[in-house]
Amino acid sequence: MRFYNRYILTTAVLLLVTTVILVALKIASLEVYYSVYVMETLAVTEIFSYFNAQSRRGLYMVSVVLFLGFGLIVLVRVARIIL
Repeated sequence: MRFYNRYILTTAVLLLVTTVILVALKIASLEVYYSVYVMETLAVTEIFSYFNAQSRRGLYMVSVVLFLGFGLIVLVRVARIIL
């Protein structure tokens, strides 16, 4: 199995299991889902990019976009608390 196929399969399975667990816990906040998904995806991306230097360049942009989305959620939450 190619490296990117393993990455995509691992991420998909992890996100599916997480979705099932969050639904079973009856969590309805979209922010919680997105935050957990981002943390998991960033962790898997870091693990996979550590093993393959070539993939590090390709997965860097994915990490940046996900982190910016996570930062936006944190910023909105902080603004909601302050205001």
